[in-house]
Amino acid sequence: MIKKIIGGNINKDGGIAAGRGFSVHRLNDKAGVFDITFDPDTFISCPTVLTKQHSAAGSTGWGDFSHQTGDARDNTILVAVDRDHCRIATGNAAHHLDWRDFTFLAIGQEDDIINATVVAGSVANNGKYSVGQNFEVTKLQPGFYLIDLTPAFAGTPIVVATQVTGIDTNTTLNVVVIAVNNKHILIKTGGPDGNPADRDFNFIAYDSSGATTKRMQDAISGNVNKDGSIYSGHGFIANKIAAGSYSVRFDWKYCDDHAITLVTENYLNWPDFSYFGGDPLDAATVAYDNCYGGDPLDAATVADMPSKFDIRVHTGGGGGTPDDRNFGFFTIIS
Repeated sequence: MIKKIIGGNINKDGGIAAGRGFSVHRLNDKAGVFDITFDPDTFISCPTVLTKQHSAAGSTGWGDFSHQTGDARDNTILVAVDRDHCRIATGNAAHHLDWRDFTFLAIGQEDDIINATVVAGSVANNGKYSVGQNFEVTKLQPGFYLIDLTPAFAGTPIVVATQVTGIDTNTTLNVVVIAVNNKHILIKTGGPDGNPADRDFNFIAYDSSGATTKRMQDAISGNVNKDGSIYSGHGFIANKIAAGSYSVRFDWKYCDDHAITLVTENYLNWPDFSYFGGDPLDAATVAYDNCYGGDPLDAATVADMPSKFDIRVHTGGGGGTPDDRNFGFFTIIS
């Protein structure tokens, strides 16, 4: 299934560093809160929105590859979303909202041709990648990975990433996009204390500037309500199986390749724009097949990915206790 995607790199002052098809309004009286309005008629229903914080406080910009400090648990919140706009809040590992650069991708349910360059991959903690193409990875030091895009993109891509945790689904294990330009991406992965640590991760890089048309097959996305019903999307079924635990099964009869999945938790209700905040450590975890459990304390994490056609998603609050929450997911079969 082909998806319509827009995305952007947003500066902490509300300026657009990269991307098109939307406008941004920073709510100056609400710390860390941004409203993004999609261009008219971009989506026919509520899209799935993925978001990730860029770097940490102290970075000099998107292309600052020298900045390697900050807490790896710094994160973003999807506060609300409907077919026309979304609200995203940025914050730090101390549970406080704060102005930070961030990225987002909005994935629609429409069949469409993506006039863009899309690269997605899974990278092992030793710097070797097992899924994906058109990139190379160099492990620079513990927790830092340099991705070389081959060939280079036409413009600066929008990058979202999440950890792959296997049986260790403690979601304090986050990923931060430290720096990005049209040739390179610097990724930082962290341990439960926020310090750099070698970890597996997934990423997607998207660029619509001057790119040739690319069809992205075998990609599926959706938004699931906290009771397990489907809010938007098709091609899958979802069920709530326990408190804060959900099964998502794709309609595909089989999958003989590997999956790259990213997930974002929705803080309260999808279209509730009356709310302006939240705990930046609230998030979801993802596990495949019979991988259960997880401490939903910080950012979305993904467990081992055998060749199957269902995933398990776990949601919770910043205190680490599983709790029923809405979530959105995006899975690419590579």
